[in-house]
Amino acid sequence: MPCARRCRARADRARADLPKLPFLLTRAFPCSFKVIIDRLANRVNTINGRRYKDEPCILAWETGNELTAGKLDGWRELPAPASWTLAVAKHLKSRAPRTLVMDGSFARYMDPSSMFPKEVLDSPDVDILSYHHYGNGEAPRIKKECEVARRSNKACVPPHLSLFCSSSAS
Repeated sequence: MPCARRCRARADRARADLPKLPFLLTRAFPCSFKVIIDRLANRVNTINGRRYKDEPCILAWETGNELTAGKLDGWRELPAPASWTLAVAKHLKSRAPRTLVMDGSFARYMDPSSMFPKEVLDSPDVDILSYHHYGNGEAPRIKKECEVARRSNKACVPPHLSLFCSSSAS
C-alpha cells in the first residue's frame, strides 16, 4: 500500500486520539511528515538542476520549527519526543546523507541540559542543537546550550535571536 494511502488510513484511525495527544504523538503525523520530506528532498532546483537533497548550499534540514509535546506546568514546554526527533533525523539522513540535521525542538527550561532528551544528544543522526531565543538575559543561556552541544559532540546554532532592550537601557 503506498505511503500516502497508509497515512490517510492512519489519520482516519487517529482522529479520536487528537483531543488527547499532541499532534506529534499521533500515529499518522510522522508518516505524513515523511511524505513531505521526500517530496522536498527530491524536488529539483529549477536554476541549477540539482535535487534539494544534493544541494550543497543547504546547510541543514531541521526536524521541525519550535516543536513541543505540550506544556509541563502552565508555562514550560516539553521538548518534542525523542522518538519523533530520532525518526525524522534518521529519515532525513537516509534521504540527504551529505547534509546536516538540526533538532527543531522548543522547550523552556532554566537549565539548558534539560532541553534536549538524552537519546537526541547521543544520536549520530542529529548534528546540530538549536533553540530560539526571545527576551532579555539570553546570552548566558546560549553559552550553556553551547556547552551542552559541545559535550555531546554537536554544533550549537541559535537561529533566532530576538533580544529586547529593557526600558532602563540607554
